[in-house]
Amino acid sequence: MPRGKKNPEYTGKPPEAVRAFQVQRTTACRRGIPFLFTFTEWWAWWRIDARWEHRGNGLGKLMMARFNDAGAYSPENVYCATHEQNSRDISYETRSITNKAGWARGRARNSPLFSKGANNPNSRPVETPEGIFASATLAAEHFGFSRHYASYLAREERHGWRWADGATENWSEKSVQLEHPERAEDRESMPAEMEIRRERNRRRSETMKAKAAAKRAERLSDFRDPGSPADASPEQ
Repeated sequence: MPRGKKNPEYTGKPPEAVRAFQVQRTTACRRGIPFLFTFTEWWAWWRIDARWEHRGNGLGKLMMARFNDAGAYSPENVYCATHEQNSRDISYETRSITNKAGWARGRARNSPLFSKGANNPNSRPVETPEGIFASATLAAEHFGFSRHYASYLAREERHGWRWADGATENWSEKSVQLEHPERAEDRESMPAEMEIRRERNRRRSETMKAKAAAKRAERLSDFRDPGSPADASPEQ
């Protein structure tokens, strides 16, 4: 299809379905997996038994899985499963081989994004109560919490944390011990604050998922075929 020309299969279809199809096709391509569905075939597959309404991430949500996690994404090589079922169906050996192959492809491309610390182009040195680390990831591993929380502490300059860009001329992946009188108190208060943030984010995520589900159901009702059983009037 010429660049810039819209696929006629997308006409009159829910925008979120088109985006989901494009994302899955692109992801499969990046993983080196053939994707043989047309949008019409893909959309028809998801509309069987109201699968689309239950599609998503998380417990109990449906996904398009491949038999034995091998081969192409094609109508004859996929089945509908929950994420839990897909995890059970794939053996540990198969999953391990798949993960190692993905990392091998990244290393073969010499991608710096597969490295941690100073070798990653997106890393920034961070100063903590226990020293300076080459990146928030390394600092988070040392303290035992998430990289996102470590970045938050450095960005907000809380509990003795801050970004060390320009503050130190020489730094490495090994921490540099610093004198800090509030180190013990800061370290004790960080886990409690992190737990509060997790609970707040969990409630926010549940609210957003509920709103998205309601909006998706409303849009699907607008695109439902006039001749479908759901739209037919009940028999008298």
